[in-house]
Amino acid sequence: MSYKTILLHLTDERRLGRLLEPAIVLARRSDAHLVALTVLPPVIVEPAFVPGGVVTIIDSHRKAYEKERTRMRETFESTVRAAGVSAEWLPIDCDETSVWKEVAKRGAAADLIVASEADPSWTYSHMMEAPAELILHSGRPVLLIPATGSHAGLGSRVIVAWNGKREAARAAHDALPILEMAAKVTVLWINPEADLAAGDVPGADLCTTLARHGVRCDAATVDEPGRDAGEILLSRARETGADLIVMGCYGHSRLKEFILGGATRRVLKDMSVPVLMSH
Repeated sequence: MSYKTILLHLTDERRLGRLLEPAIVLARRSDAHLVALTVLPPVIVEPAFVPGGVVTIIDSHRKAYEKERTRMRETFESTVRAAGVSAEWLPIDCDETSVWKEVAKRGAAADLIVASEADPSWTYSHMMEAPAELILHSGRPVLLIPATGSHAGLGSRVIVAWNGKREAARAAHDALPILEMAAKVTVLWINPEADLAAGDVPGADLCTTLARHGVRCDAATVDEPGRDAGEILLSRARETGADLIVMGCYGHSRLKEFILGGATRRVLKDMSVPVLMSH
């Protein structure tokens, strides 16, 4: 099993190299085709707040982004050419109300979506970045790259967050192309239920399945009921030198709004290593 089509959502020049490095590594490992998607953001419409007032249309950000996108294309094409990776540049205009909807729509046909975590310090973040929505609505695994640091070598030491639920199962199997090439995989169950039989290893079944794919893995359990599961995951990644976390994206609907689960929210907010999430 391998990824054959990887959609890479590029947003800005500052993070271009940080996203390109791991995407190229994954594409070379799997002999995959890399599609670099850039989405021109929608115009900003400011309504009139007085009767008979004039609606204001703002598109200065689009003109500035077009220039930045041209520079990004030059860097992307020269980099993938030097790396010998099959790739294409896909610039589109935003037909939807949100950029993430365009990325989800285009990414639905890919094997994997690679995107950056949200960076609130970026001027256009609120307009162009919505990692949780992308994961929840694309139907595809999404590999999020932290906004800081270098992560070209991701996938050597991996933590798979496991609780036996649908989202976790989906993520573990969506990550197989990476897990099969990892040097070490730890299947981690955090705060197992009290009714588990003494001596049970909750991740053992998944480890057995992964082993049949040639994955070298161990099952581990952390029992700290008073501590946030997302905090434990991030802490364990730091302690073990893990370079990737694989986990399900959890949440529930409330009055037409999707509320993220606590662990998912914490990891999305404070990630320090790449995270592959599925819903």
